[in-house]
Amino acid sequence: MNLSTVMDFLEKFNTQRVIEYLADLNVGEMLQNPWVIAGIAAAALLAFYLKWRLLFVTILSATALAWLFNFMMERGTEIDTMNNPSLLVFIGIGCGIVGLIIYFLFIRSD
Repeated sequence: MNLSTVMDFLEKFNTQRVIEYLADLNVGEMLQNPWVIAGIAAAALLAFYLKWRLLFVTILSATALAWLFNFMMERGTEIDTMNNPSLLVFIGIGCGIVGLIIYFLFIRSD
C-alpha cells in the first residue's frame, strides 16, 4: 500500500462529491433499504439495552419523523381545504410522535 492508493481512496471523500451524494440521496429509498433498517434497529436496541434514553428517543423520533415526511410526500398534501384526509393524517401522526417524545423525555422516569 503506497501513498497514491491512500490518496485515491481519500479522493472519494472530496467535499464536492459528498455534497452531490447527499443531494442525490432519497430518504424514502434509504428507509426501505434493509441495511439501513438493520443499522437503525441495532443502534436503537443498543441504546435501549445500555439505558441511554436520550439517544434511544432521538433515534426513534428521527426515524419516525423521516418516515412520516416520506409517507406524506408520496401521498401529497394539498392544502385546499382543512378537511383534506392526508393533511389530517399528517397532523395526527405528527402530534402522536411529538407526544411520545415529550412522554419519554420529560414525564417517564425510571
